[in-house]
Amino acid sequence: MPLDHDEAIRVLLNRRGRLLASIFIQTRDMHCAEDVYQDVLLKLIKTQEPFDGPDNVWRWARVVARHATVDLMRQRHRQAVSLQADVLDLLETELDGDPQTPHAEELEALRHCLAAMNPQSRQILELRYRQSLSGVELATRLGRPAKSVYVTMSRLYRKLAECISARVRGEVAGG
Repeated sequence: MPLDHDEAIRVLLNRRGRLLASIFIQTRDMHCAEDVYQDVLLKLIKTQEPFDGPDNVWRWARVVARHATVDLMRQRHRQAVSLQADVLDLLETELDGDPQTPHAEELEALRHCLAAMNPQSRQILELRYRQSLSGVELATRLGRPAKSVYVTMSRLYRKLAECISARVRGEVAGG
């Protein structure tokens, strides 16, 4: 039995975070990711296509989002991050998991850990991920050797991972 139009929209709204994450991985820009998500939602609202169930809506939304991401990046004269097919498959497998799986703890832990970092570390992460600078571009911007920047980034990743893990374990144990 096909989903009614309102149910299909509810599916997409309930999986907003997962779709945004998928789009963000390709655009590396949260504003662009939001624009693409809004385009997908608008197309869903306008479509008359019947959906057989929530999984059908989800697959449709991911395909539409992928195409919309490429189109938006072309319009803005930027290149979407090109992921290998096996990496995209892995990502989609994760995104196909239980949509009710809470990721809020990890996001809150990330926010806390980023806020606890020193300003220089936050600046490096900001340049790398919000401004999408490559390691070499980051080294040039900071006036440091590329190898030094790669070592710093590796340490920051490890520090963030440890902080997030400790924070999540603490919340789970205390909750």
